[in-house]
Amino acid sequence: MAKIRQQSFEAIGTKWSVAVTAPISDSRWAELIEKIYERVKDFDERYSRFKKTSWVTALSAKPGTYRLPDDAFELLSFYKSLYQATSGRVTPMIGQTIADAGYDADYSFEAKPLSRPPDWDEAIDFSRQSIEIKKPVLLDFGAAGKGYLVDIIGSIVADSGIHDYVIDASGDILHRPLIRCGTLCFRATVLPHATRIDPLVSEGE
Repeated sequence: MAKIRQQSFEAIGTKWSVAVTAPISDSRWAELIEKIYERVKDFDERYSRFKKTSWVTALSAKPGTYRLPDDAFELLSFYKSLYQATSGRVTPMIGQTIADAGYDADYSFEAKPLSRPPDWDEAIDFSRQSIEIKKPVLLDFGAAGKGYLVDIIGSIVADSGIHDYVIDASGDILHRPLIRCGTLCFRATVLPHATRIDPLVSEGE
């Protein structure tokens, strides 16, 4: 029976747990966890509005055209669809409003008069390669960013050849069980209200 490996850590302001069921050596497990740590750190350095050196903070400084990080297009596209579906009620342009409410980079918890988030088209435009900041705007990806990062970490685990794992970022959970049926295996993704069965994989994959 494959051994269960589990690692807990804190990152992007919350608790994480990565657990796998796989015959994996100590050195390979340590290498995988280090790769996960580095990816989470990189994500935080890009998208945290609490870090003065982050990409998000740089965008808020002045208008201009900036290069997109390699994982930003999918994240921005998802937010654009949410923005359109909710008539602007879900927006990444909410960062300054949240900071005004006291949840700022210094965690002052001192409320100020709230600024209104700008409309999408008056603030930003983006392509696969770049983002145009039309007016200074503090982006906040808290609504979907953590779940997106969970998916990224899941891809790292899967790319290492492990198909039976659980990633829990304080409630943002990705569970990919390996369902065995004779000599065949199915990869499944367990979602809150459904289970998705992916194409067959071999036992040794």
